[in-house]
Amino acid sequence: MKVLKYGAVWSSDCLIAIVMVTVVLFGFFSKASYAQNQVNDKNEVILYVFYGQGCPHCAALLSFLDKVKANYPTLKIYEHEVYQNDENRKLFEELTAKFNTTVEGVPTVFIDDKGIVGFSQEISDSLENEINRCLYEKCIDPIEKVSTNVEKAIDKPFTSSEENVVVKKLTIPLVIGAAAVDAINPCAFAVLIILMTAALSIADKKRALKFGLAFTISIYISYFLMGLGLFSVLQASGLSHNFYIFVTILAVIVGLLNIKDYFWYGKGVLMEIPLSWRPTMKSIIKRATSPLGAFLVGFAV
Repeated sequence: MKVLKYGAVWSSDCLIAIVMVTVVLFGFFSKASYAQNQVNDKNEVILYVFYGQGCPHCAALLSFLDKVKANYPTLKIYEHEVYQNDENRKLFEELTAKFNTTVEGVPTVFIDDKGIVGFSQEISDSLENEINRCLYEKCIDPIEKVSTNVEKAIDKPFTSSEENVVVKKLTIPLVIGAAAVDAINPCAFAVLIILMTAALSIADKKRALKFGLAFTISIYISYFLMGLGLFSVLQASGLSHNFYIFVTILAVIVGLLNIKDYFWYGKGVLMEIPLSWRPTMKSIIKRATSPLGAFLVGFAV
């Protein structure tokens, strides 16, 4: 009797356990099925991101989108780098024209019929609101506004093959030629001559050599830092194309002014250090009696 009693109790416990497991599994699969249906009921959201390598705001936006994407299974993001890819830049310009959006740089996001420029907390909130709206409202694929047949694929990073193309375009003769043109700087030559004259008056050739080297190194460092800073600013702003146009126009104007100085010197704008500054500068240069002083003069020039 005891065996039957314990057996009956054991059978009853097993039955209860089986029922409980069945209920739990049924609830789990029902919930998963409901969640899947919820996902299927949501629209596909297509988003195009245009960014530039080295742009800090672009990096912040891409990081934000990586986090957001995990919460939206139907969200598709297509990334296009524009600094180093001419085709992507052309597509960017076409989209901005179709969306009547002024090209203000990157990052720029296109979703539905909207173009969103820049990145901030306010923009991230607005962008997520647009994503949520498009989940339940039928939004268009932004690329449909462009006639060009564009492959929907995330851009590949800047590969070694692309890098080789850039290196081939940037030849040594081209770099040397650009350096030679930039090196013809009458003001720097004039300052160097005055500085060397002051150094040679000390009758110490080694000291004069140190003066010249300090001045030359200072010029190199100052030009390098200016170029690096300007390059970083342009990368962050995404205005490199407009900057090229501006520099081209400025170079033509400066060239014309130099031609004017050759034929009509002293009239109008002079492309040189103002006459009123020269006595002060000459006095400062003559007081530069050490390599450190020559180095500082180089930065001033």
